[in-house]
Amino acid sequence: YSKNKWYQHASYVGDTRETMKQVFQRITMLHQWVFLGNEGSLELEPIFGENGPYFYSTILREPISWVMSMFKYDQLYYGKKAVPRLDVYLQKLIWGGPNFSTRRLCGVGCVFATEATLSPEDMFLRAKSMLEHFDLILVLETLDASLQAGVLGHIFASLEFEHEKNKNKTYAKNESNKHRKEGGKPVSLQGKLLEQAQDYTWMDKVIYEYGKLLAEAKQR
Repeated sequence: YSKNKWYQHASYVGDTRETMKQVFQRITMLHQWVFLGNEGSLELEPIFGENGPYFYSTILREPISWVMSMFKYDQLYYGKKAVPRLDVYLQKLIWGGPNFSTRRLCGVGCVFATEATLSPEDMFLRAKSMLEHFDLILVLETLDASLQAGVLGHIFASLEFEHEKNKNKTYAKNESNKHRKEGGKPVSLQGKLLEQAQDYTWMDKVIYEYGKLLAEAKQR
């Protein structure tokens, strides 16, 4: 592969960073790549394309599962008095407002944008365009060892992940079970609370489903 700088964009996808850290360390050791990571928004003008210096990758997560995870994390970090209930939590416009993942993909100028400064359609179209330019798209819910090895094998033919593959199989199984409990399907939300969470993440859901299709296409 002609590039040697890996830029990983992961908008707070939880413990997945530990799984991918093993992969990146292995790539760095065997191939002398430089790894850069970003958990926030994309920069204003990412340097995409074959002539750019970076191999861009990102990890997507099912939106309601992400909301539930962030809600529980903030309850632990700030305390339940500050974050008492999910319905109150969503009304506070966490991390800039609804559709967190779309805003992050749209770029730094979109994070705190309002409809008065940026229409939902323009934000969606820019985020969609940004996602299409990534070299590699991973999906948290299918981030198992076989997928990792298969995807990365197209880029790094000499990689061997015997230890990581065994460890990641257990990790992926545990993550899958956790997602079901936390709302990955989303079984733990019902009625108005579910509707509120869906309204909060409706654009993220479209981006997520489109991202899964892109991920499959880029892996062929």
